[in-house]
Amino acid sequence: MDNTCPCFVSDVLYLFSDSSEQTYKIFASKQVVFVGLISYSLYLWHQPLLVFYRFNVNESIGIVPFLTLLIITFFLSVLSYYLIEKPFRSRRYRLVKWMVLVPVLPSLLFVALYIEENQGLPNRLGALKSIFYSMNDRKTFKIDGKTCHAKSLAQSCYTGEKDKSKGTILLIGDSHAATLSKNLYEQSIARGYGYRQITHGVALP
Repeated sequence: MDNTCPCFVSDVLYLFSDSSEQTYKIFASKQVVFVGLISYSLYLWHQPLLVFYRFNVNESIGIVPFLTLLIITFFLSVLSYYLIEKPFRSRRYRLVKWMVLVPVLPSLLFVALYIEENQGLPNRLGALKSIFYSMNDRKTFKIDGKTCHAKSLAQSCYTGEKDKSKGTILLIGDSHAATLSKNLYEQSIARGYGYRQITHGVALP
């Protein structure tokens, strides 16, 4: 839903703008078109940079750090667009693509499997490792000795409400939702609500 308004406005501007109008000239300008070209790179770079800053520097981002991160994001996006994205889109570099993809894809798969097998490599966090474990409850969280994540509807964890005037809190979703399980369960029980969890490794239909 967060993207509905921007998408709607973009569609309206596209459908009803005319080449003679100022709006069309703005969006057709070289500067705006260039931002559109590197937009995917901007999308890929901005979140890791923000997370890295918040994790290693400061949770709150002031105006100067924000502008600095914006410039770094733009610079990295331009580099990745011209050095990676644009060459891989070109038909002239088929052999180079295969020479890169053949070793890189299996390597990425191996790294991903290794990280998954080692539970996200929590030792990299140092003293914050305990916080990582407390947030990674999707595989370990249990109610009455029963693991709650990745269960069918019939086997899902359920605890009835203590206060009959209150309902049941339902946690439903994928593994990202399951990271909320422990705290949500504790808060539900403390406030007299029931609790049911239906989470799985992939999003439910």
